[in-house]
Amino acid sequence: MAHPTRILLVEDDEGHVTLIKRNLLRAGLSVDIEAADTGREAVHALHAIPPDVILLDLNLPELTGFEVLEFIKSNKDLRHIPVIVLSSTENEEEIKRVYQLGGNLYFTKPVDYDQFAQTIQTLGSLLKLMVV
Repeated sequence: MAHPTRILLVEDDEGHVTLIKRNLLRAGLSVDIEAADTGREAVHALHAIPPDVILLDLNLPELTGFEVLEFIKSNKDLRHIPVIVLSSTENEEEIKRVYQLGGNLYFTKPVDYDQFAQTIQTLGSLLKLMVV
């Protein structure tokens, strides 16, 4: 049997971490989620067993999501890992920068709880297709 999808969730909002974990499971995804709440913690976590997918917030303490993304995509051992950005910003320049740095997908986190939950369940369905 295949191992669960290893996800590194880089998010400093504990409520969002809980919501994301819960709704990925609701999407029927078999996951093993490691959470990092700072950019620096995320970089350290990447030196252990690399995840299958990285879910990355942009607004983080210590190192920004952009800095973490740049680190990942400039590292030959990590650049193959899909990075999905989950951010509350809809700023077109920031979204463009994510893709320029090598981000694979960009999701805007809705403010509304139910919409956020639905977005994460949709993401979970997409992840099932990506990592099978």
